[in-house]
Amino acid sequence: MSKKEGAIPTELPIICMDATLMVFPGVNTYFDGQDPKAISDFMDKMGVTTERPWAILVMLNPNAEDFPDKLYKTGVVSEVKVDYKKGSMVFAGLYRAEITGFRGVFSDDNKNNKEPLRYLATVRYFHDENCDDYFLSSEAAIRGAFLVIRKVFLAYFKEIHEIYNITNLAINVSAIKKLNPQDKDAVDQIIWTILYHMPEEVGPHERQVFLESNNLIERIGLLEKLVDKHLRIASFANEHLRSLSGKSRTKLLRGEVKKPEDGSDQSDQSGNQDELNANSPPEIV
Repeated sequence: MSKKEGAIPTELPIICMDATLMVFPGVNTYFDGQDPKAISDFMDKMGVTTERPWAILVMLNPNAEDFPDKLYKTGVVSEVKVDYKKGSMVFAGLYRAEITGFRGVFSDDNKNNKEPLRYLATVRYFHDENCDDYFLSSEAAIRGAFLVIRKVFLAYFKEIHEIYNITNLAINVSAIKKLNPQDKDAVDQIIWTILYHMPEEVGPHERQVFLESNNLIERIGLLEKLVDKHLRIASFANEHLRSLSGKSRTKLLRGEVKKPEDGSDQSDQSGNQDELNANSPPEIV
């Protein structure tokens, strides 16, 4: 643990993040154009101050309903930076941590309320397994894996661009070409950066497995599988869109294709069930 990590309290406010905005180590999430009063109210509610600007950011588990089960237990300790004049707030991801306990905080005027004003989490630093020997002996394998990831990742965003007409892909993967495979920190940072820039189709569980992995080599493999999986899904979606007429395609992209009350398909698909099955998306394992 670094000196900076050691200076951060082990009991921190909990901030729940949407999967598409989740912060990862070394990655920042920006909220610009916010109402200064809304920022101030949020900071007060969360118990984050300029003297104690840290919180643990976690995602919600979509398969759980009750607190605290609905919170994933591994998150990212982050520094909250605020500029009230500009109406901006930044969550700067520092390092991963495990939640080991919870404590509700009640204000003076709601002590009799069953719901606390906020929760504090007791956290501990998340340690990776030592894989130095592998990095020293497998430089070519690591470099090759990331070149594959880069190729598949760019192909994936090309498909995504066609589906959603994305004009600005805010990701720079040129660092992969310059990557030193023996620099574990650089390798890990590329993983978190790519994961952060994956579109919203990548759900909370798919992102959470990276946070809960304590092996850097495992995370490289997880990233290869993730980008390949979503490339195949996006490619299938594009093939389906190309098969539709212009009018039907526009309706589908706008979310205007609806099912009648009897549940039958109202799209302009034709052909028998065998033909529909033949066009089913590839099975993802």
